[in-house]
Amino acid sequence: MRTLGIDPGLSGAVALFGDGVVDVRRDFKKLSDITDAIMAFAPFADRAALEFVSAMPGQGVTSMFAFGKATGVAVSALVAAKLPYIEVTPQRWQGYFWDLDKVPRKKGMRKNFDSIDVASCYIPKAKPFLTRKKDHNSADALLIAFWYWLNLDAESSRHRVS
Repeated sequence: MRTLGIDPGLSGAVALFGDGVVDVRRDFKKLSDITDAIMAFAPFADRAALEFVSAMPGQGVTSMFAFGKATGVAVSALVAAKLPYIEVTPQRWQGYFWDLDKVPRKKGMRKNFDSIDVASCYIPKAKPFLTRKKDHNSADALLIAFWYWLNLDAESSRHRVS
């Protein structure tokens, strides 16, 4: 069973995980790159998990609108690919990894969740995708896919089907 993990936005990433496969598309320049990444992986995936995010205090209106458009593009691509998907908050998928023993904790604070460290720990095949400082988006997409893959049975009733 293979799962797509999507960290939305132009600075985000799309990851394919499962059955020994680990692959990531990232470094999007335009919105159509997000669609292309999802459509390239969709034939090899059974389902997808998309990070559900919302505006936070201090974020500009223009940047949030652009981020919302990118998220809409990702949802549209999933619907066009007829790929069942769920939306998951960062608190939910990150919380799952916080509760596991292997997650490195920096000063014991949740806000210091280091997705590159966590992805490197749990998905050794992902290391080639996690060599740059900005690869935290790739790590997020991989961990979202991995979280869903691990929790598939518990989340199956939450599917949104196109």
